[in-house]
Amino acid sequence: MLVVPFAWVIRQATWQRGFETITIPFMNYRRFKYEGWLFGLAFLLALSLRLIRLGAMPLNDAEADLALQALQISQGLKPALGPHPAYIMFTVPLFFLYGGGTNFLARLVPALAGSLLVLAPLLFADRIKPRPALLLAFFIAFDPGLTAISRQIGSPIFPLAFTVFALGFWNQDRPRLAAGFSALAVLGGPAIWAGLLALGIAWAIFYLVRSLIFSQAEAAASPTWRAGMREAVVPFVVTFLVAGTLFLSVPNGLSSALLSIPSYLQGWVEPSGMRIGWMVISLLAYQPFGLMMAIIAILRGWLRASRRVIPLSIWLSVSFLLSIFYPAREVADLAWIM
Repeated sequence: MLVVPFAWVIRQATWQRGFETITIPFMNYRRFKYEGWLFGLAFLLALSLRLIRLGAMPLNDAEADLALQALQISQGLKPALGPHPAYIMFTVPLFFLYGGGTNFLARLVPALAGSLLVLAPLLFADRIKPRPALLLAFFIAFDPGLTAISRQIGSPIFPLAFTVFALGFWNQDRPRLAAGFSALAVLGGPAIWAGLLALGIAWAIFYLVRSLIFSQAEAAASPTWRAGMREAVVPFVVTFLVAGTLFLSVPNGLSSALLSIPSYLQGWVEPSGMRIGWMVISLLAYQPFGLMMAIIAILRGWLRASRRVIPLSIWLSVSFLLSIFYPAREVADLAWIM
């Protein structure tokens, strides 16, 4: 169920070996030779890093609780579900086919989602040139922070990956696919609300300051995102119902999805005890090279009044502030910054 929508991306983005100019059905941009094979290599490397000794470490209490819920559903029981319906519903078929659960199977679906994230740059071919996009895919594959959360149950990897793919398909003018992945992102767990809150605040700030940064014509220009909203409603609802209830076989999956809202809000009143300093140190430890490149890009973007860099830099800053000042903060909350 998780692999099917991503398989469409791989099938559509097929290349013919030996040709310099390669046409992708949903992205007609000039590519370079063997690009498809190199993206495939990036995916295999990402998958290998995330699957190595995946079941060696025992599950912690939070991981075991979610895995047990998936196992009970696969055995025909009806347990109370936590606020991570996407993980639970995607893991149930694995446990059912295997006849039981293992640590490896319990962590397999998040690892797959994190590995497939390396294909996301293909959806932004009109904004990222082919070779930088390929480098970005390899950076995602080897990123230590993304690798860590991809090997963890209940991490933000589902909301993060599905949100990126939703934005990518919307960028490619595919509102139905964007709506489907948006529904999967909402089913991903409480972390989606942190991501949406940061994105909403960043958009509001950019909307307020754009007239001060850009010319009058540039500030007045706005994307025609409303055109596809009506077309996206039905796919969103259908995906939400089908994926959130495992083809209507687990009705309480919908209540599990709604539970993610109070679960996130509860974090604003119940601190985790992690200090802000440790969050900053963790970010520096996980992303020293990425932070250096980001700072350079932000400086260049603001000096040149880039309509691409400035909104992204605002989003990055807001995500950072929300993650470190969130009382129930955890290192995994840095995923949106990464």
